[in-house]
Amino acid sequence: MDISGLTIDAARSAVAERKTSVLALAEAFYAKIEADDEKIGAYLLLSKERALEKAAAIDHLAQSGSALPPLAGVPVGIKDVMVTKSVRTTAGSKILGNYIPPYDCTAVARLEAEGALVLDVFRPIREDYRERWAAASGRR
Repeated sequence: MDISGLTIDAARSAVAERKTSVLALAEAFYAKIEADDEKIGAYLLLSKERALEKAAAIDHLAQSGSALPPLAGVPVGIKDVMVTKSVRTTAGSKILGNYIPPYDCTAVARLEAEGALVLDVFRPIREDYRERWAAASGRR
């Protein structure tokens, strides 16, 4: 599936009308991330197992004809400052480098309750940008 220019409404509609599966959407996004992230460096880690489990559950709802949640199958990335259960969350801090939270923050819990797929965790700020910002602001 071509995901370039895909909107939230288009993704949800494609799933509801069974033009694609949530699993296919997730796999397409992971393929895009794997292809492009080496040069972008936006992702700290991927939550592939978690996302694919959620995708399978939403696909099951769609196949059974059940009502779909508002964000059914919509992929989202979570910034590394929002805790996500069982996913390393560092907030860009060396002190929290190995912190694995036992719960989801409210924002993540609500997104998943509405059917969103948490695909990955974004880096807070790339180190080179942080260094430039610190130098420009006089906070070195």
